[in-house]
Amino acid sequence: MHKKIEKLKSFMGHTVKHTEGQNLIFHTFKIDKDKVTIVTDQKEWLETTVYDIDLFLKDFEILPDENHPTVIMEQKLPALKTITPDITIKLKDILMENIEKVKANRDYVHQAKVVANSAQTLINMAKLEIDIRTKL
Repeated sequence: MHKKIEKLKSFMGHTVKHTEGQNLIFHTFKIDKDKVTIVTDQKEWLETTVYDIDLFLKDFEILPDENHPTVIMEQKLPALKTITPDITIKLKDILMENIEKVKANRDYVHQAKVVANSAQTLINMAKLEIDIRTKL
């Protein structure tokens, strides 16, 4: 029973397409005894029973939201800049230069931390790009 409710929760806030072609957004739901009432953006109340949730949800498909991170990344994927060996070498040089500056002048530590944070952001972006490319 718990899995059925969790599955229903996963539909909330998403645009769904009914097998008959109608698109709806499932806003919220209420369970009263065995009866499940789902409120949609069309001000429709869809009803089923707790026992029939799986059967009921088979008639709906969750559509990707145009603002969903996956959709945004798929749209921007061609524009992603690949982390090239040149960028890696430049990044390494900058980090080594900063290490030398910190060794020479302890007052440079704050700036070095900012540079290190920026470098970590670049690394995280490269990891994300690799992850996205491997999943597509």
